[in-house]
Amino acid sequence: MAKLTARPARTGRQPANRNDYAEPRTAQERALVAVWQSVLGLQTVGILDNFFDLGGDSIKAIQIASRAFQAGYKLDMKDLFQYPTVATLAPHMHEVSRMADQGEVSGETALLPIQHWFFAQERERPQHFNQAVMLYRAEGLMRRRFAKSWITS
Repeated sequence: MAKLTARPARTGRQPANRNDYAEPRTAQERALVAVWQSVLGLQTVGILDNFFDLGGDSIKAIQIASRAFQAGYKLDMKDLFQYPTVATLAPHMHEVSRMADQGEVSGETALLPIQHWFFAQERERPQHFNQAVMLYRAEGLMRRRFAKSWITS
């Protein structure tokens, strides 16, 4: 069985020499800088700083996209990976035209189709539900390559 290892946590980059600092110029850049500072736990982020050099990773990228949406901007994950600086990413963000109310909902509502299916199963222990996934490849799975894909460096 392959051993899975986790990448050591980065503490983030906070350079002592901020001569390379460039401040945000637009509302989109200001919003994005504020989101990056919050998610990455940094006091200062310039528009030329690289997200990954600052300690960003895929999980933090999801948080960035979520918080950007809360700030009124739609951000595609692929764009963050392709344009890892605020200056290059901001032009690819779009203002959210409609936002659904995220407040508490109370009262009765009809069950969704998947909920109807679930309750129609009449399981002995409905509080316990597993969903399994089986991987298949006609040529077979390459065990080492598969294990390596779970190891990050």
